[in-house]
Amino acid sequence: MIDEPSERLIEQRIRNRIYEILEILADCDAGVDIVGIKGYFNLFEDFVHRPSIEAGRSALSRGERAIVLEIAEFLEAASETNPDFTKAEFIDSDWPGKIAPTARDARALFLRRGLFSEKVEEVEPGQPAAIAAGLPEKREAVFRPELRRNQERAVIAFMKRRLDLSGKPRNCANLATVLH
Repeated sequence: MIDEPSERLIEQRIRNRIYEILEILADCDAGVDIVGIKGYFNLFEDFVHRPSIEAGRSALSRGERAIVLEIAEFLEAASETNPDFTKAEFIDSDWPGKIAPTARDARALFLRRGLFSEKVEEVEPGQPAAIAAGLPEKREAVFRPELRRNQERAVIAFMKRRLDLSGKPRNCANLATVLH
């Protein structure tokens, strides 16, 4: 018998998916190339317009929710500018360049807390609900600060790989600001 995930676990997974989409949006023109024009708009919309997020009951913090909704407004404004953008027209319009800095800020905000477990309910990333409630832990997840440090190192390594040998970011002039 397979246990259905709890609503909290689903919300944690959704937050993690939003983070992954922020990676795409932060990637400027390359993000559009990765997922195409429809994916660029629809991936984010699929996760953001959920009753739990709009009502503030999701795994997002208040700040994360605010910046995610701000990005949703950016995407809506871009879509209203030209609902029939081709990929080339969208990239030429510089909307990806306008959206990317806010997506990078959102990504950094998400990483301050870290990513949630996909398998264990957590109050905060790295803090299983059973431990927070003072209950004996029945699952294998344990809070380990070194995991967060490793996660941060992995993100920095990813961002450094995005740079050309010249030190200039690919496809987006402001990508290097993430590394500061």
